[in-house]
Amino acid sequence: MNKSFWTSCLSRVLLAACLLAPAVAWADPVQEFRARINAATAEHASAAEPVARIQDIVIPGLYGDIPLRLYDASAAQPAPAILYIHGAGWIGGSIASHDNIARKLANELSAMVISVDYRLAPEFPYPTALEETFVVLKWMASHAGVVGLDADRIAVAGDSAGGNLAAALALVTRDRKGPQLSAQVLINPALELDAYEEKAPCIGTAADQAEFVDMMKFFTGLYVSPDYPYALTYVSPLKTKDLNGLPPALVVTGGLDLLCPEGEAYVTRLKEAGVTAELLRVDDAGHYGVAWAAADPSVAPALNATKAFLRQVWGN
Repeated sequence: MNKSFWTSCLSRVLLAACLLAPAVAWADPVQEFRARINAATAEHASAAEPVARIQDIVIPGLYGDIPLRLYDASAAQPAPAILYIHGAGWIGGSIASHDNIARKLANELSAMVISVDYRLAPEFPYPTALEETFVVLKWMASHAGVVGLDADRIAVAGDSAGGNLAAALALVTRDRKGPQLSAQVLINPALELDAYEEKAPCIGTAADQAEFVDMMKFFTGLYVSPDYPYALTYVSPLKTKDLNGLPPALVVTGGLDLLCPEGEAYVTRLKEAGVTAELLRVDDAGHYGVAWAAADPSVAPALNATKAFLRQVWGN
């Protein structure tokens, strides 16, 4: 794979062109997608910034052990904490792929970030990933004193598919009466997993619209089995009838991203339900994808908004 090809792939929505380009045929597109995510991870590994404390942890889960990585850059304990849920179409990504952004968030916020290696579709379709993140949240709340985090200041954050899971987790914690989240941060979230042919970017024309539609159908078809409808509350949070009682939310959208409308519609609905919600639309941005995971300079507006929002929520 030559560098110019890979670089052009990185500019596409979550590597969609690399995954779906007709000139290349793969026996297993899922494994190929994961391999390309791993290649991007290796390419950006050298940019990783140091964090005061990093610890790999394994906790028991419903489907087996769940690997976590704890990043602690807090100046004092108990520290505010973020449960970070990575993106990559529910079928790819890992703690390693989002290592840079986890480090950046921990350092910039002087906080603790716990990143989760949830099980991936299609081997483990919905609701596996969501239930695993809920287990991690309960573990964080019950082990707050052990790991040094503030159980009253736990936020959930995620990008793309991880944004979908973060929004769903906020709904789950409300419906199951805890643990309580202090905030939710959704970066380019996928919040309505059907009718992608009808979607359009918030600004301008999406050159990759056909590829985007194919990509989302591919991802969602692997994530959501036929046993569950796309309109299910925890599958498509935007379709939830009742959004009352959710934690304050920051939603970041890219004006050229075809997920932009559903993210912005979610902010509107949250506000209508009386939930504190903020929106940042980055007009000239598409889907952050690998750039967000690598904490590339292009995502500075989103990072700055995240920092300001969480500092306000946490009062620090």
